[in-house]
Amino acid sequence: MGGAGIAVQALILFDPHDLDDGELRLKHGNVANALNFYQQNPTTSILGGNPFSGRPLVPYMLGSPNRRRFVPSLVRGHNYTGELDVGHLNIVSTSLRRYEELIREALGQ
Repeated sequence: MGGAGIAVQALILFDPHDLDDGELRLKHGNVANALNFYQQNPTTSILGGNPFSGRPLVPYMLGSPNRRRFVPSLVRGHNYTGELDVGHLNIVSTSLRRYEELIREALGQ
């Protein structure tokens, strides 16, 4: 949708993962509000590397690498790392309960 220039009022992410260990970045400047609710798991364990580590969401940047500027979009959310009562199985219901007002605001409700 971003490549086609279609505006997005809100993008709400629940526990997104980046499998290549890079940044979780908006790729287009068409998102007005982005909410990201995530946990950052340990990146290593006794079983080896863990590629499923949540990340903050980085706004879309416009311009050459040395003259970049953020495209105005509101990126907010919450990092649940360390909150033992929140896990991958209940992060959606917990976020909806705790942040209902913020989610409704992002959706324009």
